[in-house]
Amino acid sequence: MLDDLARHSADVDALRDRLPYALDLLSGVTRMIDTESRGHRTTAFSTWWDAVDRSAQQAIQEMRNAEVKRLESRTTLSATTKTAVRADYYPNLRVANGDTVTRISWVFGGGAIHGHPVLETLRDYLQQVTELLHEAERRLKP
Repeated sequence: MLDDLARHSADVDALRDRLPYALDLLSGVTRMIDTESRGHRTTAFSTWWDAVDRSAQQAIQEMRNAEVKRLESRTTLSATTKTAVRADYYPNLRVANGDTVTRISWVFGGGAIHGHPVLETLRDYLQQVTELLHEAERRLKP
């Protein structure tokens, strides 16, 4: 879903349509761990789970609730355009000397992740919850 979101970053409507779904999926990981571990928790799991820092999860949950429940857009499009660029400044783009380059990025507006880039923040959070899920599975084993 994040790859799909990135592919549509230049399309305001498409990104805004997809973002709530991505936020919902990401925020659901910790809810799933909490719900599915009930009745199966080891002492090691319970001790670890109680100590897990949930600040990133709370920030994602806050954005999810704004986007999904209150239908508030919490993103801002930031576009920068440079004209007459030098191609060697953009080695990852097919650019010729003198071209114009426009870079589009999205940032969160409001909450604990205000000003953070959307795609980078969501990718980082996906990595965090992937590791969290693996650790939960490891600690649930008797």
